[in-house]
Amino acid sequence: MPAIKQDKPAERRLNTWKEIATFFGRDERTVKRWEARRGLPVRRVPGGGKASIYAYVWELNAWLDSADIAEPDSLADAAAEDSNDQVSVTEEPSRALPWQKKLAGNRIAILSAALVILFAATAGAWFTFSSSSRKPHPPSNAAYAFYLKGLYSWQTRTPAGIAQAVGDFNKSIAADPNFASAYAALADCYNLMQEFTTTPASVAFPKAKIAAQRAIALDPNLASAHRSLAFVDFWWDHDVPGAMAEFRRALQIAPRSAQTHHWYATALAATGDNEKALAEISYAEELAPGTTAILADKGILLVDAGRFGDAADVLGQVEQAEPGYAPAHAYLAILYRQQNNAPAMLREMRWNAVLRHDTEMLPVISAGEEGYTAGGTAEMKRRMVAAEQANYDRGKLSAYFMAVGYGSLGNREKAIDFLRAAIARREPAVLGMRSDPAFDILHTDPRFAAMLAGLQLPPLRKA
Repeated sequence: MPAIKQDKPAERRLNTWKEIATFFGRDERTVKRWEARRGLPVRRVPGGGKASIYAYVWELNAWLDSADIAEPDSLADAAAEDSNDQVSVTEEPSRALPWQKKLAGNRIAILSAALVILFAATAGAWFTFSSSSRKPHPPSNAAYAFYLKGLYSWQTRTPAGIAQAVGDFNKSIAADPNFASAYAALADCYNLMQEFTTTPASVAFPKAKIAAQRAIALDPNLASAHRSLAFVDFWWDHDVPGAMAEFRRALQIAPRSAQTHHWYATALAATGDNEKALAEISYAEELAPGTTAILADKGILLVDAGRFGDAADVLGQVEQAEPGYAPAHAYLAILYRQQNNAPAMLREMRWNAVLRHDTEMLPVISAGEEGYTAGGTAEMKRRMVAAEQANYDRGKLSAYFMAVGYGSLGNREKAIDFLRAAIARREPAVLGMRSDPAFDILHTDPRFAAMLAGLQLPPLRKA
């Protein structure tokens, strides 16, 4: 047997079924089934019989990318395959894992740590999410170990988890400045930071774009980097055609990427293509069943499509399973606002603010609760907008949020003024103005139509 070249882990050769199974952290029966059913690239020595097999690590990694089961937690999720022959095929770490501790105890944390040790020790089990025909750059052991740690923290979608992931990915990059996947993962962190923490979009998105562009410079065929760049192009640069082209490029490279189908779906929904958006999010769910982020966003897409009953079922399922997942509460608040259920809306708004550590919104919510008690929905809206205006004047609230408030009060002029300010500030939420019911009063206003056109969004059918 030739000696393993430790300085070139991408060329490492595995010579038995046992070694291949150890590489994946699975049993021999599973990897043999993968070869038979999923095209796992196992080679055979000519004339050596069925037992004389070997595999190259770089080919196994390429197979992981094409199968889109590249994240370590996806492999952990795949333990259920032994009984039902299904693997979670997601490029996004499964959100189901960290929130199921009531059922799994400490098994998840132990398994994740074991995976980090296993993959870092072998030095060959690293993932670039690239379909390039050339051999991808093999990261150093230290860079890959930090990368794996970052993936686990990133999946939590909590302020602390995202901050930890940013630190780990930066350490990965410091250990190996040519590791493209670490830059792409860092871009994903910054993309989510503006949503799951109180970090302003003006801080998070430029950093995301720099990291995504660096990843693409290192590996032009890195699907996750094109997806991250598409996210920035859409929600920050408001470059709808450019973002859609990047999403399509990412899907061309990795057509079974659940995370890319997921993010593509939310962009499509903002353009008003609800039917295609729901098809994309449903396919993402099929690729990565049980992924909380996908299921929650499916709920808000159902709200956008006017399917309130289905949305309530989906979002209620997420809230019950993972009460600490902030977006589910935010989306339920939007649903209840559309259903004119003020008490439920305020309750979900409070949960969302607490989980996001958004201390600026808590006084606004309290003003709404007091207003509802004093004079019902109308007084609730009036007091909330007054509290929001105070926050806005101190630079603590977005212009888009103010536009929503004044739109709900029926104040056309102030809604228009704040929408213009939100567009000038490149606030990500403005791309949702097309479907926000707060702006129903503006659907026949030519100024609103002009703003949609300026954002490269299609005109309203009813306009």
